[in-house]
Amino acid sequence: IDDASLRELQPRLGPWPLRRDTYALAIDYLRDAGARLVALDIVFADPRESDVALRRSLQQPGPVVLAASAQRQ
Repeated sequence: IDDASLRELQPRLGPWPLRRDTYALAIDYLRDAGARLVALDIVFADPRESDVALRRSLQQPGPVVLAASAQRQ
């Protein structure tokens, strides 16, 4: 995700940071397209209203990795 892409997609996806249900849609789309692996390298620090859709998508069978360099206890 880069600044130019964010500006171009803002009318369709909303402002940055993207809602977490947007990530869920992307994961589902990539799964349906046959992606062998989906990796998200982003910090989801605080609970959000749209977590339900992301959680549901992550619980589906398929290759999704949440990259993390640090985790809270």
